[in-house]
Amino acid sequence: MLGLTMVPRKPLRPIPVIAFVDWNTQRIAARRHKNDAPDAEQVLEHVAKIIKNGLSDFLPDFRFEVRLRLYCGWHKGFEPTDRRRELAHISDEDLFGISAHRNIVIRGLDYGDNALGALESRRVAGTNSHLPGTCRDRGNGRLEEKMVDTALVSDLIYCAARDEDGSWLAILGEDIDLMPGVYAAEGFLTTSDRKIAYLRDGTESYLLCQDLRKFHREAEHGGHQ
Repeated sequence: MLGLTMVPRKPLRPIPVIAFVDWNTQRIAARRHKNDAPDAEQVLEHVAKIIKNGLSDFLPDFRFEVRLRLYCGWHKGFEPTDRRRELAHISDEDLFGISAHRNIVIRGLDYGDNALGALESRRVAGTNSHLPGTCRDRGNGRLEEKMVDTALVSDLIYCAARDEDGSWLAILGEDIDLMPGVYAAEGFLTTSDRKIAYLRDGTESYLLCQDLRKFHREAEHGGHQ
């Protein structure tokens, strides 16, 4: 009786994932207690776990390469904030080691003050970004963010409309104000195999969006996934 020859399974091409991260939301979520101030690496580890949980339906059979895009008030005027300075010390090797699952690799980190759809001529030399001044004085020693949520939504829709690499889109945040942008991005993906998920903990009573809280093999509410 002839023995059977086992043909090695051909490795699957990794699926690219772009993760649009509301950094302040994840800093708060990564706290171990009320007065905790997690450092950048701890927050990135939390982000990696959120992404892993969102992809859980696919992890046994697929590999993913994730590129992070972080949105926050990165410059007060033209000066980088402490949070931006801290993240500058995170190397690609550090990111590679942060992955929360063997089938997920974090390949790089970008900042949301470089707008994906903006003209190069709009880049400001002082910060090498399109959107300086995203952290501003509110008075009484308080600071506020400007252009951060809209930058995230703009980049999200830009990526959804341009299918250059078949990437899946993950949004990490809690603000329901992002949902119109998520819906618009989802609409661009209806004729493709690409997927989108808003990886948030919060529930929503008025919108039919609960199926967007993770990536699914099949749609739960008649969506495209």
